[in-house]
Amino acid sequence: MKLDRDTALEAGWALAALVSVGVLLRWMLARFEAAEPMVLWALLVLPLLVALALWRRRRWNVRVPLPTQSALLLHSFDPVAWLRPLPQALLLVALGAFLLAMARPQSKDQWQDVKREGIDIVIALDVSASMLAKDLRPDRLSASKKVAQEFIDGRPNDRIGLVVYEGEAFTQCPLTTDHRV
Repeated sequence: MKLDRDTALEAGWALAALVSVGVLLRWMLARFEAAEPMVLWALLVLPLLVALALWRRRRWNVRVPLPTQSALLLHSFDPVAWLRPLPQALLLVALGAFLLAMARPQSKDQWQDVKREGIDIVIALDVSASMLAKDLRPDRLSASKKVAQEFIDGRPNDRIGLVVYEGEAFTQCPLTTDHRV
């Protein structure tokens, strides 16, 4: 069975779409757990849709051979012809992604309630121009940041917030246990 160029292009794009859905499925199963795993069986419809499309194309594709057709087809490159099956391939990928979403992937991470005792601390930091004085190295503001960072690192169980002021005060960071913030 010899495939014409258009059918081969359509089959190639469809294969690329199926491979990309397979990669998405593998990534999803590696990182997530499906809440509805039975929906994943619906992904088997995708290769059947590809086979049906290729069968319909072959069945309804009527070709009229022309004497100069082989000479034109050997040396011609038509980018539009290469991209013509792309919307169908993207539709397959979208359908596959929709079916993966219907499986409701959920994180495998385990949550634990951890009880810690700590206090709430709010650091007030002056960021006015007077903090740029060079009486501390390199300046007052940098020295204050360094001291604040060391203080925060020594308080792992406390919620810490930051308020900065220069004429007016505003909350830079609300109370949090995420000390990297």
